[in-house]
Amino acid sequence: MWQTVTLLMLATVAWADLSTQTNEDINTSVKKTGSGCHHPFVTVGSRCYYFSNEELSFEDAFNYCGGLSNGQVVEISLAMFDYSIQEDQDLLDAITARNETFWIGGKTEDGNQWKWVDGRDVNIEATFWFNDEPNEVDNTCLITQVYNFNNVHTRTYLYDSNCDDPSHFICQTGCPIHFRRLGDYCYMMSSDIGIPNLPWQDARDYCQALSVYEGYHADLAVLGLPNQDDYYIMKHLLTSHGGNTWVGGVKKGEGCQFEWLDGRELAIGSMFWLYHEPDCSGQDHIVLINDVNLNRRYIGEVDGTTAYPFICQRFKDV
Repeated sequence: MWQTVTLLMLATVAWADLSTQTNEDINTSVKKTGSGCHHPFVTVGSRCYYFSNEELSFEDAFNYCGGLSNGQVVEISLAMFDYSIQEDQDLLDAITARNETFWIGGKTEDGNQWKWVDGRDVNIEATFWFNDEPNEVDNTCLITQVYNFNNVHTRTYLYDSNCDDPSHFICQTGCPIHFRRLGDYCYMMSSDIGIPNLPWQDARDYCQALSVYEGYHADLAVLGLPNQDDYYIMKHLLTSHGGNTWVGGVKKGEGCQFEWLDGRELAIGSMFWLYHEPDCSGQDHIVLINDVNLNRRYIGEVDGTTAYPFICQRFKDV
């Protein structure tokens, strides 16, 4: 049920509306807290969270967080862990300081495989679990509890719990609507939501016009960023589409040099190029090529006037 609700929420904003929303629209409907987040969210580390005063069941808490997405350009869900050690620790410390029990966005359907509400596997080996948790077959939802050890130290751990029990809960802001998180970044595949194919410049203009929350901007996707698993990204964004897809790479000057839109060099020796690319024939824009027969993905150079699907990526403002 909760997975179905997530998909429905992601489909509530038409793609045409996305390109016309602005940060001014967002700022008129929510009050900024002064920390980069918007009321009722507060900054914890690098993310925005809402710590509820209400006590609800897991299902009702899940729906409550999703309801906060209405009218916004970001997805809002129950909070999750397994991002990075620092981000996990920041949230655990914030929960400990509040000394409350909170639902978070993890659940199991079969008592064995635990999943975050965004579809990622919950790390059963992570040290944020308490002692022998999870350990109850009938407790299928994740909750945090603050544990005091002989008044020596106080820490927050994850436990399994009965989904029907009322508890406080934590919501978090995530990727923009229609974007999906892959690693540390958020991506949108145009063909996934029915956007027509566009020439390279029009595709870039479309990405740049998207409102993706204050402090961020969108552009055509790039490869080779720190902590970015490029093979994983290409596989998960292109599996449903054979052929070419625009990304944010262009020819630099008159020679046979290329660069990503963030100014980094796209080296001729990069292993991502198709075997005969670049052929330096005057083509000036970069596509991802999905060879469905070999199940491999490459980059290549083509003329920018042809209409293809495209990938937008969210970037943090510098």
